[in-house]
Amino acid sequence: MEKKGDIWIISHFAGSPRHGMVFRPYYLAKEFSAKGEEVKVFASDHSHVRNINPNIKGFYQSEIVDGVEYIWFKNIRYNPANLILRMLSLIVFCFSLLFFSYWKINAPKAIVVSSPSLLPIVNGWLLAKLFKAKLIFEVRDIWPESLIQLGNMSPRHPVVQFFSFFEKFAYKHCDYCVALMPTALAHFQAKGLSESKYRHIPNGVVFDKEDSEDLNIGLPKDKFIVGFAGAIGKANNLDLLLDMAKLSQDEELFFAIVGKGEEKERLLQRIDSEGIKNIQFFDPVPKDKVISVLRQFDLCFISLVYTPLFDYGVSPNKLFDYMAAKRPILYCVKSGNTPVADAACGIEVRDASVAKAFEAIVKLKNLEVKEREQLGLNGYEYVKQNHDYDKLSQQFLELINE
Repeated sequence: MEKKGDIWIISHFAGSPRHGMVFRPYYLAKEFSAKGEEVKVFASDHSHVRNINPNIKGFYQSEIVDGVEYIWFKNIRYNPANLILRMLSLIVFCFSLLFFSYWKINAPKAIVVSSPSLLPIVNGWLLAKLFKAKLIFEVRDIWPESLIQLGNMSPRHPVVQFFSFFEKFAYKHCDYCVALMPTALAHFQAKGLSESKYRHIPNGVVFDKEDSEDLNIGLPKDKFIVGFAGAIGKANNLDLLLDMAKLSQDEELFFAIVGKGEEKERLLQRIDSEGIKNIQFFDPVPKDKVISVLRQFDLCFISLVYTPLFDYGVSPNKLFDYMAAKRPILYCVKSGNTPVADAACGIEVRDASVAKAFEAIVKLKNLEVKEREQLGLNGYEYVKQNHDYDKLSQQFLELINE
């Protein structure tokens, strides 16, 4: 029997197509609403990963974003490089949640606390107790393990110990732990999570009506385009793409990078200093136009700098966008899962070898057009079956309503 009440999603960094990352809370909320649920998203009014932050007045402010109610909480502004202020921002958000007038809105039947910030799990637990609601902890990034692997912190570092307390608290007190990583159960169990609480619900895509026309961003029409679209950060290992462009002697090959990020200027300087002629950067496009750009690539490229965290599996949004665009994929990621091989939609190169990755490009380029189209269709069918937010949200609702 379906339970009565709203669904509350607590996500410090929640965004939307209008604001920018993070998108998952938005898409889940939209799908929940489409299935007749009342949803509220509680988020900080400032996040360094958004393109646009809301401009609110007062302690908090409600806003309807594409039919979804967001409740933004006033928070401090900070430079992403200032780790102290970033930490303080996480704490301020949690204190703000304590003083919200919850009695003025409908009671929840479920509270979803979404990481990477672990601190709001205490708020979620208190609210779940108060309203007798189900508590679901969603793990998008494994903290504080990320601080150890990516930040080179000792497991004994006070910051790591601080977050470890909240991680173990979450696994102990949640009704369910929903993880995006497909092979991370052993890690969660080692931290105290019961296997019966574990559920894997990956990232996904929304299959809206496709644009009939491709968005013209100036891509060449007479080249075989190897393209990347997304954030241009250190983790994305785009030096590999530049290395392959430099290695190529094929005048038909063209390499395209669509997006922005902290690494863009350095990569542009490298292109200029090394005289790499067959690669070009293009400005980012709105989220709802990404597919119309990806369709113009002949081959989509994704690479990530390896970290032991990837042994738990990865679920990158751009990979599923690539599949939705029906394009073959070159997947240069060493991970605990094998999504491109599973989907039979391209080639996986499990190390950072320039020679092996470039060999894969040549192999895919030399295929018949129909063969590449079939790879693209394979990926599309796979992502439609396994990563459609319509289906993923239904899996979530089954946990909530059981």
